[in-house]
Amino acid sequence: MKIEDALEHVSDGVVGLDLEFRVTYANGRAELLLGKRSAELVGHGWWEIFPYLLDSPAEKELRAVATGRLARHFKVFHPPRYAWHEVTAIPSGDGMLLVMRDVTDVIRARQQETVREAVREVIDLAPVAISVLRGADHRVEIMNQFARQLLGGRDLEGRTVRSVLPELEGQGLFEILDGVYTSGEPFQGSEVPITFDRVGDGTLHEGFFNFSYQPLFSVDGRVNGVLSVSVEVTDLVLERTRLEERAVEHEAVLARLGEEGGQKTEERV
Repeated sequence: MKIEDALEHVSDGVVGLDLEFRVTYANGRAELLLGKRSAELVGHGWWEIFPYLLDSPAEKELRAVATGRLARHFKVFHPPRYAWHEVTAIPSGDGMLLVMRDVTDVIRARQQETVREAVREVIDLAPVAISVLRGADHRVEIMNQFARQLLGGRDLEGRTVRSVLPELEGQGLFEILDGVYTSGEPFQGSEVPITFDRVGDGTLHEGFFNFSYQPLFSVDGRVNGVLSVSVEVTDLVLERTRLEERAVEHEAVLARLGEEGGQKTEERV
């Protein structure tokens, strides 16, 4: 069996280059990875086929293999295909073999994790209570410092809202969350009264909150979570209520004084 026949059965892409960087061979897997047929590769210059690799780290690596005749291992990014290839360049005869495999999913996962950590850091330092809830059961994925402070420092990440805050049942919040998740429509609430276990000791407290529930979408456009942003305004509501009560009392006093003054005037007359 020829070596070329054997290479057609390997899972990695294999490309042969001569010392002038002309393609001398490409197996079927390489055609798939590079998005080029063999006829578009063999006999053509590597830099002619992929001009965007000139002046890139990949060019430096390949030229190092050509001059130093030592194997090199590196990654190549192909912008037109938005693909990352892990490449091992091996000196071979009067040229080299490139053994490549697609690692795009691995690279993307790492990039997404990096972005996720950066977003988590920003969220954690935000001066409002923020939680990221995933799935139809509203499982807490991220919970920032302010959100934990509202619940006595408790960290609910990894648990569902219903399981850790059962006292919210019947107050309409679960129904609102379900509605945002199923409809994809955001919801905003203003000075909503909520009775909840503030410190986790079973004692219920009433608070007032401004909050918004924003749907989160996956790449296919489906809702896969809800972003919860809330600010407690209990002190503001209670203070306004006290001021309104005092204003009513003040008006009542003025009205009473007015009535008494009117009566005295009538008596003098």
